[in-house]
Amino acid sequence: MVTERITIHGTHCSSCEKTITRTLAKEGVKVESISHKTGKATITHDSIPHDRIDAMLQSKGYGIEKCRDGTCTPDDMHKHQPLSEKTFDTERRIITNGILALIILVATQIGLVYAIYSIMPGYSSKYMLPLIYIPVAVVTNLVALWHQRAYRREVSCMTGMMIGMTIGMTSGFVIGGISGLINGMFTGSVIGTAIGIAAGVYAGRCCGTMGMMEGMMAGLMSGTMGAMLTVMMIGDHVEAFLIILIAITILILAGLMRVTVEETRGSENDVKPWPLWAVVGVGFIAMTVISAAIMLAPKSIYG
Repeated sequence: MVTERITIHGTHCSSCEKTITRTLAKEGVKVESISHKTGKATITHDSIPHDRIDAMLQSKGYGIEKCRDGTCTPDDMHKHQPLSEKTFDTERRIITNGILALIILVATQIGLVYAIYSIMPGYSSKYMLPLIYIPVAVVTNLVALWHQRAYRREVSCMTGMMIGMTIGMTSGFVIGGISGLINGMFTGSVIGTAIGIAAGVYAGRCCGTMGMMEGMMAGLMSGTMGAMLTVMMIGDHVEAFLIILIAITILILAGLMRVTVEETRGSENDVKPWPLWAVVGVGFIAMTVISAAIMLAPKSIYG
């Protein structure tokens, strides 16, 4: 048996210590001691190669730190090299399919507006643009979630909490804002909060309870804030504000996608993007449920 000290990067809390201990134990590596504050760990194993131990840790969002004084060993060089061709191909596929899904769902939503929503009681022609914003909000958040789960299903606590918070916040804020404009503060807050919490919890589950809690809190706050802002801005360029809001959320989600790519360098073989039909199918369900809830709920003075 071999006992050695290693430095693990990506540790942020006591949950990280437990995750690392369980992960390594499954492969016959015993963690004698570990500190999330320093990343230092003492492990005992039966001469298991570092590459294999590092692969175990990377599957959970961590890794063995091998850089010293600006010099990196060959095993760690992938973190300092340009993105691989496979990563570029994956990014092109995800972005291309995301754009196709957006076009399909926007066209579908326009058809639904003219065929169904426009003949429902209380419909106003002013609702056309806000309803079209719904598939945009749905697809952008769905693609960001799709992107993260394509690269890695489990991540470190800090990254997972950021994922849950970001997607919970962006989805709840935009949907809450759209519903608040059409339905008023109460209904907008309820719908926005429900969507934000659902999206945040699902996104945050990649790191367990802490990520789910962060996503839930983000959804709770963002749904209410989005509805409040659009209600306050009725009659004051609120449509332009929604465009700016959606554009900003797209930039935020693009940043989140960049973080995912940077953290998964060297493990591109594990990338498994969802097929286009899955994104369109899930997006269609989310879009129609949100749109139906908005159209069936009581309306605000906006119309």
